[in-house]
This record gives sequence, C-alpha cells and structure tokens, in this order.
Amino acid sequence: MVEALLAWPPIARSPGVVRLLRHITDSHFAGRSDELKEYSIAVDAFGRSPGFDSKRDSVVRVEAHRLRKALKLYYEGPGANSPVRLELPPGSYVPVFRHLDQPLKAALFSWWRAVPRRRVAASAGVAVAAAAMAVFLYAPSYFLYSPPQTGEAIQPALSEGSGGSAAIRINCGSEHDRIDSLGQTWLSDRYYTGGKAVSEKPRGIRNTSGPELYLQRREGEFEYSIPLAQGVYQLHLHFAETQYGPDNPGRGGENSRVFSVLANGEALIPGIDVLSDAGGSNTATVRVFKDIRPTSEGRLRLTFRALKWEKPIVNAIEVIPGLPRRILPVRITTAAHDVRDSSGRVWQADRHFSGGLAVQHRGDLESGERELFLSSRFGHFTYTIPVALDSTYTLRLLFSEQHFGPGRPGGAGVGRRIFHVFCNGEALLRDFDLLAEAPPLRPITKVFRGLSPSAQSKLVLQFVPVKNYATVNAIEVLDETPP
Repeated sequence: MVEALLAWPPIARSPGVVRLLRHITDSHFAGRSDELKEYSIAVDAFGRSPGFDSKRDSVVRVEAHRLRKALKLYYEGPGANSPVRLELPPGSYVPVFRHLDQPLKAALFSWWRAVPRRRVAASAGVAVAAAAMAVFLYAPSYFLYSPPQTGEAIQPALSEGSGGSAAIRINCGSEHDRIDSLGQTWLSDRYYTGGKAVSEKPRGIRNTSGPELYLQRREGEFEYSIPLAQGVYQLHLHFAETQYGPDNPGRGGENSRVFSVLANGEALIPGIDVLSDAGGSNTATVRVFKDIRPTSEGRLRLTFRALKWEKPIVNAIEVIPGLPRRILPVRITTAAHDVRDSSGRVWQADRHFSGGLAVQHRGDLESGERELFLSSRFGHFTYTIPVALDSTYTLRLLFSEQHFGPGRPGGAGVGRRIFHVFCNGEALLRDFDLLAEAPPLRPITKVFRGLSPSAQSKLVLQFVPVKNYATVNAIEVLDETPP
C-alpha cells in the first residue's frame, strides 16, 4: 500500500513528499512513532543541522501539507477502493492506517464466536438482519455467506488481485489481516478446506524481518483453492518449523515432519522437511515457483499431503503476477524502505538477511544511483535469497566505500576493508578491497553469471570479513532463462 502511494506520479514527482512519506512510515513500522516530531523529521529526513529552528525553516510543515493534500487526491481517485488507507491527521506527523473493511469482519466474526451453537438457529434471523445492515454500510469491502471456520467464507476483495492485477498474500492460520513492516497487506486465512489453524507464542524467527508471519500456520492434510484470473503467476510458499527442534516443545529434529505439495494435481514439491530446508528450527524458508497458471475454472489448487506420520504445514502463501518461464527480478536495497531508481525500477526494502547491521549514509556519492547507496549492510552476514530451482541466475552486487579513505570518517585507504563473498559455498570474491578498485564514494558493481541455486532453491550469499567488516549496498538477481 505504501509502495503504491510512492509510485503514484503526483507523489513520485515530489522528492520532499517522498522523503517525508518514507520516513514516517519506516519509523511507524519500526515502532518509533513517538520520535515523529518536527525537529527529528527535519534532521533525520531532510538533513537539517542539529541547530534546526522550525520558526525559520518550515520544510516539515510544508511537505506535510503537500502530503495530506496528495493523500486526499489519491483516495478520491486511484486509491478509492483501497481497503486500508493511510492518513496523516492535522497537527500530527504519526501516520494512521485505517482498515475500511474491519468493522464488518470484526462484527460478524465476533457474533459467530459469541453465539453458542445451540442458539445459532434461534439467532439466525438477528444475524441475517445484522449482516444485511453491515453489507449496506460496508459493501465495497467484503461479502460473507457462510460460517468463518470453512475458509471459503470471504469472497476476494478488489484489492486481493483476483483479477490478476495485484498480488494475493495469505497469512495461513491467522484470523486477522495484517500489514507487515514493508507495508504489504497479508489477508486472514481463506480459500482452504481441511487442516486446522495453529498459533505459536511470540518468539524470534531467523532469516526474516517479519517474524509474526511465521507464528501462525495451517496444519494437517489440507488444500487451498485460490481464485485467479487467467494468466502467469509466481508462487511463494513460506515455512518455519516452530514445533520440532531442540528449542521447541516437540523436540526431535530433521525428519520429524516431511510432506509434499501439489499444484493443480501436479507435484510441486515432492518432499520437504522444513527444518532441514531452513537449516534449523525457528528459521524462515521460502520456496519460489515460476510459470504458475490457474485451472480452466480459474483456480490454483495447492494440496499439502503427509509423507510420513506428521502433519504438513504452511505459514503463508503469496501469488504474484509473474513472467512466462522466468522469475521476476529480485532487487534488494539495504534501506528499510523500497527505493525507485532512475529507470523506475523498484528495489525492495532489506530482506532475506541474517547478521550484520544496516547503516544510513549522507548521500554525498560522486555519481550514479545515489538512492541505492544511502544505506549499506556491514559486518559478517548472509543473504539467503529464494529463487526457482530450474534456472540459472546473474548476480549483481553494488558497492561503494563510504567509511574508509582519505577524508572519510574511517581514515587511511587501501587495505582498511577486505572481505570474501561466497555463493552457495563457492567463492565469488576473495580478499576484495573496495578502495583498491575505486576511490571513496565511487560506485562499483560486480557481476557474476551462470549461478545455480542450492538444492533448497536458494542463492546463499555469505559476506565474510578478513579485515574490518564486509559490506554491500544493494543486490540484484536476474533469471537467465530466455523469454
């Protein structure tokens, strides 16, 4: 939703509004809404000096006024059917996300849970009247026609992408829609038959910036029948083993849960052990599949079957409009928000990493795509990037030395930062020294072709320090399959 706002031309053409919108939403999702004051926004988002005086410089108030005006126009125009709206109340810089569909869903679901089964028949007339009133008030959002536990209770809203124009994201086992830290909407569980919903207590989930997505799941033998317009899609299946493993209540380990997944009756994953696939328990793993197409009836049927004695699971499902034969380009920036480059391509906010730290830079790059070099990840870290198994890939790593070098905070020059880069255990760069190849603030791109994914359909990029810390600014992965 935030991505759509940033891409809307009247906002995209206003750098000040873009900077403000990114800053307030990033801060909100990072739990720092209490820091959204005029002074901090001026310093952190607009680069004003610590001596900033709001009486003399009205930059924050001006851009906030422009943003409020743009939001009003957006929701009167292209965003009129958005189920979630971003608002910036007057006199405040804290964004508010208003769910237009929530009253209907909450009211009917609460009624269903609250009325004992022996009173359902007697209450039916009241329920029908209440539902009719709710539909009258909130018709643009949802239409319910059967009890919530069936999984088919909610018809797809316009924003779900059932027409093929937008992604469908389902948080399996969850009763509520959620917006993740990247501004993406994950729908409550739907379109399923069989299995049961399971929730876990809060805990850390490795290899993801959104652990809450992996704390609910559908478990058992079950099937999802997802309505899709005819076309080509890309499928992402999200898993994390939170029951088995040394730190979990089920104990055990690898081989404790093995199951298969079918798509429209054809084997998609012949067998998967989530704990083994992820490399450990309480660790997110994603499987990516290209060239996914619905049946002639307009359905994607995903069937989860046990291969041993334990029950299949899935935490989340994404169905994204895709490309024939190839996966969509993977572009990752180390920033906490999406970045649009000069060619209009979107680089997604930092994801799929473990280890290291992200740091923001001043943006005084000599040339090139400055927005892509305003942040970097440094330390000893790994990116585990999910890709389709049956392709080879081109990898582009974007670097710029902004800490070491003459006149820079770290001082000195060549030899101050040296590191290795490996892909699936094979060396891509050994004893790599940024300053030996380019002066400070000069962009460097390293390109590697013909890379094959691991058996778990991943490109595992390890950045290993030799002297001081490894670093990277952005990563691009391109499917080499001909169109």
